[in-house]
Amino acid sequence: MKIAEIFYSIQGEGSLAGVPSVFVRSSGCNLRCSWCDTPYSSWKPEGDNCTLDEILAQVASYPARHVVVTGGEPMIAPDIVTLTGRLRERGLHITIETAGTVFEPVDCDLMSISPKLANSTPEGSWARQHEHLRIQPEVLRRLMDAYDYQLKFVVARPEDLDEIRTILDQIKTDREKALRLQRPVFERVMGTHRTFENLQQSYFLGTTQEIVERIVDLEAAGIQDMVLATCDYDLEQLERFASEIAPRFARAR
Repeated sequence: MKIAEIFYSIQGEGSLAGVPSVFVRSSGCNLRCSWCDTPYSSWKPEGDNCTLDEILAQVASYPARHVVVTGGEPMIAPDIVTLTGRLRERGLHITIETAGTVFEPVDCDLMSISPKLANSTPEGSWARQHEHLRIQPEVLRRLMDAYDYQLKFVVARPEDLDEIRTILDQIKTDREKALRLQRPVFERVMGTHRTFENLQQSYFLGTTQEIVERIVDLEAAGIQDMVLATCDYDLEQLERFASEIAPRFARAR
């Protein structure tokens, strides 16, 4: 397997930000993002051809219990399934960073998916192939159904938000995942003497869009004042409420 680099660092993105991790960067990619920050693994793939034993030995030389398999596009790397299986045998937590254009039955604890928006399409000879491949709704759905996942988007301009909403509609980010994440928080705060189904009827649970729709219904029914709060110290959720929900209502403050 061609490897651009293996290094020990701190995860800087997503739900595991701050976690010490070993990064295994495969070399080679099926996309050519105009703003790619690792061109040595995509535009001009570099690196060494390593055996799986060599890769595993380098990973084992670091103290981290988390490994991040990244690229390039690691899902097109030869032996990616075998590599992740052997990492699993060693009891490591495995994150795979992918653009979500290829599905392989890998071992993975967190599928970190970064679908590429139109702002990534380069000029020149790669433009047509990149544009054709960058969004694969069926592959995204398969990855999201098969693994715990997070979605990450590179936003460069306001209109990118409309494209993100379109993609989310296409892949139908599932309500069950939202409820699965919300349930333990609500049950910890509210107790378990009421069923979770009953809590869903009484509180705003579900996807952001569902919450917005319920607020619209209440506003239409004449509710003039409302306080939105969270059940956990979740700054990301508070920021999402502030940026996505509150501005949709004229009297929000």
